[in-house]
Amino acid sequence: MTDDPPDEIEVAYAWQSPLLPRILTIVAIVYFSAVGLDAIGSTLQTRLLPNVLTYFTQVAGLFPSAAVAVIDYRVEGWDCKASLWKEIDPRVDFPMDADSKENRFYRAMQFFRQRRPVMIALEEFLVDRHNARVQRAAQEVGVIGGIRTQSIRIPLPQPGNKVTPYERRPVASYPTEEHHYWYLTPLSRREERCSHPFTSSGDQG
Repeated sequence: MTDDPPDEIEVAYAWQSPLLPRILTIVAIVYFSAVGLDAIGSTLQTRLLPNVLTYFTQVAGLFPSAAVAVIDYRVEGWDCKASLWKEIDPRVDFPMDADSKENRFYRAMQFFRQRRPVMIALEEFLVDRHNARVQRAAQEVGVIGGIRTQSIRIPLPQPGNKVTPYERRPVASYPTEEHHYWYLTPLSRREERCSHPFTSSGDQG
């Protein structure tokens, strides 16, 4: 005995717009063009595309040559009382992967150290968090009015020589030629913050 065949055969088709292949082709062309431009050192793609997209195109030139130095990012705070720069440790405010280069502070400096809006946001965050700890007497450096970010290029030894494990040393212990400054809080904003030390940066005009 056999089953009777169904009156109608139902077939489920996946949704696919006739325009989908063309749209995907355009997206692929834009993406690979951006990757190619990044590979040859062009900045055209960063001017035409949003940052969130160009981030995913920076793959072709990640390792174009052997490294000659270890790059370590640091930040100093403007001590209002002493009127001088003192190193502060951002790891307390970025606890995830605090001692590795996957730390969010390192990532921000690596990719956005020349993007002023990002550095201003970083400044406000670090100043507010640091000064909040000062109020609780939980910070060695006093009230700060701004920050100064820098990268330190620590030369790697020649091939065959002993490689010393990384050790976080005070920023002042590195030779001057190894320092490269990226962002500096303007003097006017430092003075404003120092005159109102416990006002949130976001509340200032």
